[in-house]
Amino acid sequence: MTATTRLLPVALGAALAAGACTTTSVRRAALVPHMQPTMRDGQPMNDAIGELGVGVSTLVQTHSPSEGNSEAGVWIPRVQGNGALRFQPIKDFDMGVIYEQGFKSGAKQISPDIPEPNGDAYGLGLTMGYSIPTGEPGLRIGIALDMIRYSIPYVEYRTCVDFCGGVQWTEVDRANVGVGVLSLGFVPSYNQGPWTVFGSLTLRNHPTVQRDGVEVGVVNDEDVESGPMNAVLAGGASYTLPARVKLSMIIYQSLSSDPVNYGPTMAASFTLPFGNRKF
Repeated sequence: MTATTRLLPVALGAALAAGACTTTSVRRAALVPHMQPTMRDGQPMNDAIGELGVGVSTLVQTHSPSEGNSEAGVWIPRVQGNGALRFQPIKDFDMGVIYEQGFKSGAKQISPDIPEPNGDAYGLGLTMGYSIPTGEPGLRIGIALDMIRYSIPYVEYRTCVDFCGGVQWTEVDRANVGVGVLSLGFVPSYNQGPWTVFGSLTLRNHPTVQRDGVEVGVVNDEDVESGPMNAVLAGGASYTLPARVKLSMIIYQSLSSDPVNYGPTMAASFTLPFGNRKF
Protein backbone atom coordinates (compact mmCIF):
# COMPACT_ATOMS: atom_id res chain seq x y z
CA MET A 1 0.00 0.00 0.00
CA THR A 2 1.46 3.37 -1.04
CA ALA A 3 1.59 6.42 1.22
CA THR A 4 -1.07 8.11 -0.90
CA THR A 5 -3.39 5.12 -0.56
CA ARG A 6 -2.86 5.04 3.18
CA LEU A 7 -3.75 8.76 3.47
CA LEU A 8 -7.02 8.52 1.49
CA PRO A 9 -9.11 7.03 4.35
CA VAL A 10 -7.72 9.64 6.73
CA ALA A 11 -8.57 12.49 4.37
CA LEU A 12 -12.01 11.08 3.69
CA GLY A 13 -12.72 10.72 7.41
CA ALA A 14 -11.60 14.29 8.05
CA ALA A 15 -13.81 15.60 5.26
CA LEU A 16 -16.82 13.68 6.56
CA ALA A 17 -16.22 14.92 10.09
CA ALA A 18 -15.95 18.50 8.88
CA GLY A 19 -19.14 18.14 6.84
CA ALA A 20 -21.02 16.62 9.76
CA CYS A 21 -20.11 19.63 11.92
CA THR A 22 -20.85 22.30 9.32
CA THR A 23 -23.00 25.00 10.93
CA THR A 24 -25.31 27.15 8.82
CA SER A 25 -27.47 30.17 9.61
CA VAL A 26 -30.86 29.70 7.97
CA ARG A 27 -33.47 32.19 6.75
CA ARG A 28 -36.80 30.80 5.50
CA ALA A 29 -40.14 31.96 4.11
CA ALA A 30 -43.25 30.42 2.54
CA LEU A 31 -46.43 31.62 0.84
CA VAL A 32 -49.22 30.05 2.90
CA PRO A 33 -53.02 30.26 2.48
CA HIS A 34 -54.98 33.13 3.99
CA MET A 35 -57.19 32.09 6.90
CA GLN A 36 -60.83 31.76 5.84
CA PRO A 37 -64.18 30.40 7.07
CA THR A 38 -66.14 27.57 5.50
CA MET A 39 -67.72 28.99 2.33
CA ARG A 40 -71.25 27.64 2.92
CA ASP A 41 -74.55 29.07 4.16
CA GLY A 42 -75.71 25.99 6.09
CA GLN A 43 -78.69 25.22 3.84
CA PRO A 44 -79.07 22.07 1.69
CA MET A 45 -79.13 21.91 -2.11
CA ASN A 46 -82.86 21.20 -2.04
CA ASP A 47 -83.74 19.13 -5.12
CA ALA A 48 -80.50 19.51 -7.10
CA ILE A 49 -78.19 16.66 -8.04
CA GLY A 50 -75.19 18.83 -7.35
CA GLU A 51 -73.75 22.33 -7.50
CA LEU A 52 -70.71 24.26 -8.64
CA GLY A 53 -69.44 26.91 -6.24
CA VAL A 54 -66.84 29.63 -6.93
CA GLY A 55 -65.67 32.33 -4.54
CA VAL A 56 -63.05 34.83 -3.40
CA SER A 57 -62.31 34.68 0.31
CA THR A 58 -60.27 37.93 0.40
CA LEU A 59 -62.53 40.31 -1.52
CA VAL A 60 -62.14 43.19 0.97
CA GLN A 61 -59.65 43.51 3.84
CA THR A 62 -59.89 46.25 6.46
CA HIS A 63 -56.11 46.11 6.90
CA SER A 64 -53.24 43.97 5.71
CA PRO A 65 -52.26 40.84 7.65
CA SER A 66 -49.50 41.54 10.16
CA GLU A 67 -47.08 39.65 12.36
CA GLY A 68 -48.67 37.59 15.11
CA ASN A 69 -45.83 35.18 15.83
CA SER A 70 -42.39 36.81 15.63
CA GLU A 71 -40.80 33.48 14.71
CA ALA A 72 -42.93 32.91 11.59
CA GLY A 73 -41.67 33.66 8.10
CA VAL A 74 -44.79 33.70 5.97
CA TRP A 75 -46.26 35.60 3.05
CA ILE A 76 -50.08 35.89 2.88
CA PRO A 77 -51.99 36.13 -0.44
CA ARG A 78 -53.90 39.32 -1.17
CA VAL A 79 -56.17 37.34 -3.49
CA GLN A 80 -57.36 33.85 -2.59
CA GLY A 81 -59.89 32.06 -4.73
CA ASN A 82 -61.72 28.80 -4.22
CA GLY A 83 -64.08 26.47 -6.02
CA ALA A 84 -66.01 23.30 -5.25
CA LEU A 85 -67.94 20.71 -7.21
CA ARG A 86 -70.38 18.97 -4.89
CA PHE A 87 -72.93 16.18 -5.38
CA GLN A 88 -75.91 15.28 -3.19
CA PRO A 89 -76.18 11.46 -2.93
CA ILE A 90 -78.80 11.57 -0.17
CA LYS A 91 -81.09 14.27 1.17
CA ASP A 92 -79.32 17.07 3.11
CA PHE A 93 -75.84 15.51 2.61
CA ASP A 94 -73.29 16.43 -0.07
CA MET A 95 -69.72 15.56 -0.93
CA GLY A 96 -67.27 16.48 -3.65
CA VAL A 97 -63.94 18.07 -4.49
CA ILE A 98 -62.63 21.46 -3.39
CA TYR A 99 -59.87 23.67 -4.81
CA GLU A 100 -58.18 26.73 -3.31
CA GLN A 101 -55.47 29.00 -4.68
CA GLY A 102 -53.56 31.81 -2.99
CA PHE A 103 -51.91 34.06 -5.58
CA LYS A 104 -48.33 35.27 -5.18
CA SER A 105 -49.06 38.52 -7.01
CA GLY A 106 -49.79 41.19 -4.40
CA ALA A 107 -48.99 38.90 -1.45
CA LYS A 108 -47.99 40.54 1.85
CA GLN A 109 -44.96 39.54 3.91
CA ILE A 110 -45.66 39.74 7.65
CA SER A 111 -41.97 40.49 8.40
CA PRO A 112 -39.94 43.04 6.42
CA ASP A 113 -36.71 41.03 6.26
CA ILE A 114 -37.71 37.59 4.99
CA PRO A 115 -36.88 36.18 1.54
CA GLU A 116 -39.48 35.94 -1.20
CA PRO A 117 -40.78 32.55 -2.42
CA ASN A 118 -41.83 31.94 -6.02
CA GLY A 119 -45.21 30.78 -7.30
CA ASP A 120 -48.75 30.43 -5.98
CA ALA A 121 -50.02 28.24 -3.15
CA TYR A 122 -52.75 25.86 -4.24
CA GLY A 123 -54.67 23.04 -2.65
CA LEU A 124 -56.95 20.23 -3.77
CA GLY A 125 -59.03 18.01 -1.55
CA LEU A 126 -62.35 16.56 -0.45
CA THR A 127 -65.34 18.40 0.98
CA MET A 128 -68.41 17.09 2.81
CA GLY A 129 -71.41 18.81 4.30
CA TYR A 130 -74.61 17.97 6.14
CA SER A 131 -77.53 20.32 6.79
CA ILE A 132 -79.34 19.27 9.95
CA PRO A 133 -83.05 20.20 10.19
CA THR A 134 -84.17 21.51 13.58
CA GLY A 135 -87.93 21.06 13.32
CA GLU A 136 -88.34 24.82 12.92
CA PRO A 137 -89.09 25.64 9.25
CA GLY A 138 -86.09 27.31 7.63
CA LEU A 139 -83.80 26.88 10.64
CA ARG A 140 -80.90 24.49 10.09
CA ILE A 141 -77.43 23.74 11.40
CA GLY A 142 -74.82 22.97 8.78
CA ILE A 143 -71.65 20.98 9.38
CA ALA A 144 -68.85 21.16 6.82
CA LEU A 145 -65.56 19.27 6.63
CA ASP A 146 -62.79 20.11 4.14
CA MET A 147 -59.60 18.05 3.83
CA ILE A 148 -57.11 19.78 1.52
CA ARG A 149 -53.57 18.97 0.46
CA TYR A 150 -51.74 22.22 -0.27
CA SER A 151 -48.66 22.74 -2.41
CA ILE A 152 -46.82 25.60 -0.69
CA PRO A 153 -43.84 27.42 -2.28
CA TYR A 154 -40.99 28.11 0.09
CA VAL A 155 -37.43 29.45 -0.02
CA GLU A 156 -34.53 28.78 2.31
CA TYR A 157 -31.21 30.64 2.47
CA ARG A 158 -28.40 28.75 4.24
CA THR A 159 -25.18 30.61 5.02
CA CYS A 160 -22.23 28.70 6.45
CA VAL A 161 -20.86 30.22 9.67
CA ASP A 162 -18.58 27.45 10.99
CA PHE A 163 -16.60 24.52 9.52
CA CYS A 164 -17.05 25.96 6.03
CA GLY A 165 -13.97 24.41 4.44
CA GLY A 166 -12.19 27.75 4.33
CA VAL A 167 -14.85 29.40 2.14
CA GLN A 168 -17.90 31.37 3.28
CA TRP A 169 -20.81 30.12 1.17
CA THR A 170 -24.55 30.67 0.82
CA GLU A 171 -26.98 28.16 -0.63
CA VAL A 172 -30.51 28.96 -1.83
CA ASP A 173 -33.17 26.25 -1.90
CA ARG A 174 -36.54 26.81 -3.58
CA ALA A 175 -39.26 24.15 -3.78
CA ASN A 176 -42.90 23.34 -3.14
CA VAL A 177 -43.87 21.39 -0.03
CA GLY A 178 -47.08 19.40 0.51
CA VAL A 179 -48.98 20.38 3.67
CA GLY A 180 -52.40 19.26 4.88
CA VAL A 181 -55.11 21.79 5.78
CA LEU A 182 -58.15 20.62 7.75
CA SER A 183 -61.26 22.81 8.10
CA LEU A 184 -64.30 22.03 10.25
CA GLY A 185 -67.22 24.46 10.15
CA PHE A 186 -70.47 24.82 12.11
CA VAL A 187 -73.05 26.94 10.27
CA PRO A 188 -76.45 27.75 11.86
CA SER A 189 -78.72 29.43 9.31
CA TYR A 190 -82.27 30.60 8.69
CA ASN A 191 -83.97 30.61 5.29
CA GLN A 192 -87.00 32.68 4.33
CA GLY A 193 -87.92 32.71 0.64
CA PRO A 194 -84.88 33.62 -1.48
CA TRP A 195 -82.94 34.94 1.54
CA THR A 196 -80.75 33.05 3.98
CA VAL A 197 -78.92 34.60 6.91
CA PHE A 198 -76.23 32.61 8.69
CA GLY A 199 -73.30 32.63 11.07
CA SER A 200 -70.42 30.21 11.35
CA LEU A 201 -67.54 29.07 13.50
CA THR A 202 -64.68 27.43 11.59
CA LEU A 203 -61.67 25.62 13.00
CA ARG A 204 -58.81 25.49 10.51
CA ASN A 205 -55.06 24.98 10.84
CA HIS A 206 -52.70 27.68 9.58
CA PRO A 207 -49.52 26.47 7.79
CA THR A 208 -46.36 28.26 8.88
CA VAL A 209 -42.56 28.11 8.80
CA GLN A 210 -39.95 29.24 11.30
CA ARG A 211 -38.11 32.10 9.64
CA ASP A 212 -34.73 31.83 11.45
CA GLY A 213 -32.71 28.84 12.48
CA VAL A 214 -29.33 27.19 12.85
CA GLU A 215 -28.62 23.82 11.25
CA VAL A 216 -25.66 21.63 12.18
CA GLY A 217 -24.57 18.77 9.97
CA VAL A 218 -27.56 17.17 8.31
CA VAL A 219 -29.88 19.68 6.64
CA ASN A 220 -33.61 19.30 7.31
CA ASP A 221 -35.68 20.26 4.26
CA GLU A 222 -39.07 19.59 5.91
CA ASP A 223 -39.42 23.06 7.40
CA VAL A 224 -43.00 24.07 6.45
CA GLU A 225 -45.41 22.88 9.14
CA SER A 226 -49.17 22.33 9.22
CA GLY A 227 -49.28 24.97 11.96
CA PRO A 228 -51.66 25.78 14.82
CA MET A 229 -55.45 25.50 14.74
CA ASN A 230 -57.17 28.88 14.30
CA ALA A 231 -60.81 29.79 15.00
CA VAL A 232 -62.74 31.98 12.55
CA LEU A 233 -66.05 33.67 13.37
CA ALA A 234 -68.25 34.70 10.42
CA GLY A 235 -71.66 36.00 9.48
CA GLY A 236 -73.34 36.53 6.16
CA ALA A 237 -76.33 36.38 3.87
CA SER A 238 -77.18 34.67 0.61
CA TYR A 239 -79.80 35.39 -2.03
CA THR A 240 -81.14 32.92 -4.59
CA LEU A 241 -81.98 34.33 -8.01
CA PRO A 242 -84.85 32.95 -10.11
CA ALA A 243 -82.34 30.92 -12.15
CA ARG A 244 -81.34 29.16 -8.88
CA VAL A 245 -77.96 30.91 -8.83
CA LYS A 246 -77.12 31.71 -5.22
CA LEU A 247 -75.03 34.78 -4.32
CA SER A 248 -73.39 34.98 -0.87
CA MET A 249 -71.49 37.62 1.08
CA ILE A 250 -69.57 36.76 4.25
CA ILE A 251 -67.76 38.95 6.79
CA TYR A 252 -65.32 37.08 8.98
CA GLN A 253 -62.69 37.57 11.66
CA SER A 254 -59.96 35.20 12.76
CA LEU A 255 -59.95 34.91 16.57
CA SER A 256 -56.35 33.70 16.62
CA SER A 257 -53.07 35.55 16.06
CA ASP A 258 -50.66 32.65 15.61
CA PRO A 259 -48.93 33.00 13.25
CA VAL A 260 -50.76 35.99 11.68
CA ASN A 261 -52.97 38.87 12.84
CA TYR A 262 -55.95 39.39 10.52
CA GLY A 263 -58.49 42.17 10.45
CA PRO A 264 -62.15 41.80 9.46
CA THR A 265 -62.33 40.44 5.92
CA MET A 266 -65.14 40.09 3.38
CA ALA A 267 -65.66 37.07 1.12
CA ALA A 268 -68.05 36.52 -1.78
CA SER A 269 -69.23 33.43 -3.64
CA PHE A 270 -71.86 32.11 -5.98
CA THR A 271 -73.20 28.60 -6.46
CA LEU A 272 -74.95 27.14 -9.48
CA PRO A 273 -77.09 24.02 -8.85
CA PHE A 274 -77.50 21.51 -11.67
CA GLY A 275 -79.85 18.63 -12.30
CA ASN A 276 -83.10 17.79 -10.56
CA ARG A 277 -83.76 15.11 -7.96
CA LYS A 278 -86.79 14.44 -5.81
CA PHE A 279 -86.17 13.01 -2.34
